[in-house]
Amino acid sequence: MTDFDALSNALIDQVKLELEEASHNVEGDIYQCKTYIAERMQHLATLATLPGFDEAVKAERDAIAIALATASTIRADRFDEKILALLRGALGMVARAAIMA
Repeated sequence: MTDFDALSNALIDQVKLELEEASHNVEGDIYQCKTYIAERMQHLATLATLPGFDEAVKAERDAIAIALATASTIRADRFDEKILALLRGALGMVARAAIMA
């Protein structure tokens, strides 16, 4: 096995670990979103007989959508940063090896 193969395998293993971590983080995000939605539903239940209930439902729908989008965007950005850092490191090692060869 060449150094390049070893580096490739190490990079693949690290990406797999990052994907597993991202999966666990998504599960945590889903739980937090479920909790947030349940809280907002309880709040809406207290407003059911009041004027403006339909507008409150729409506002809560929008707030939930924004919360979900924000959480997933932040998580995706963090994942992208980690993968790019791994790739930069691997490419830097390949470049150094090429220069020394």
